[in-house]
Amino acid sequence: FDAEITRYCNNNCDGASVNILAIFSAHTPYNTCRNFEWQMCAVLGKLNWQADRQIVFARAPKTVRLDGYPPFGHCSGYTNAPCSDWEGFANDDIFYLEVCLYAQVCSNAHRMFTLEVGEPFVCDLDWAGFNALKEMLMKGPLD
Repeated sequence: FDAEITRYCNNNCDGASVNILAIFSAHTPYNTCRNFEWQMCAVLGKLNWQADRQIVFARAPKTVRLDGYPPFGHCSGYTNAPCSDWEGFANDDIFYLEVCLYAQVCSNAHRMFTLEVGEPFVCDLDWAGFNALKEMLMKGPLD
């Protein structure tokens, strides 16, 4: 998925005014909570320099398949941490997470799966879905 972002921005996301999440520093380390926070800011139109609530995907969500390419859970894409089939994850895996989170919190998520690359999507926030997700995350992993 990194390659799709690079192509979409023509190797210059800042110059193209495309806001992407890329946290790889000791000062602000990446974690999935930070990722979800960024996604919710995008939904609400609160990202720095975000003109409206439109979200565009460099890879169409309808192309996500657990048995497709890149393979889910195999550390493809960039990572700055240990990663194997049993530990950690890389950027390509994160896209699956992002699509699932939007599917949970957007009442119009079905539309997300009809989009083409670069086609705008505005999430209609479903607070019941958000609160259900929040409750699941607060409980922690199932044993």
